[in-house]
Amino acid sequence: MKKIAVVEDDRVLRKALKSLLEENGYETCCLEDFSNVEEEILRARPDMVLLDILLPGTNGQEILRNLRQKSQIPVIIVTSREGDMDQILAMSYGAD
Repeated sequence: MKKIAVVEDDRVLRKALKSLLEENGYETCCLEDFSNVEEEILRARPDMVLLDILLPGTNGQEILRNLRQKSQIPVIIVTSREGDMDQILAMSYGAD
């Protein structure tokens, strides 16, 4: 079974993503503490990460950049931001 890490601070959205993924046969790992996101992701050893850009106390783009220095786990950005610059930055940091 493939494991997907969900890094999302909005509790309602996180629970919805978790339910949707599990209903479709995926194992999920939901991070709720954002102080050591990169380490938690690497420890969980997921097959893919859904990463929010706007996280409390940290920046999803910075997390992605740091994660890319240690791993090539596929990362899909999940965000409510619509700006082209956000998309360009996410891709330049290695988003899939």
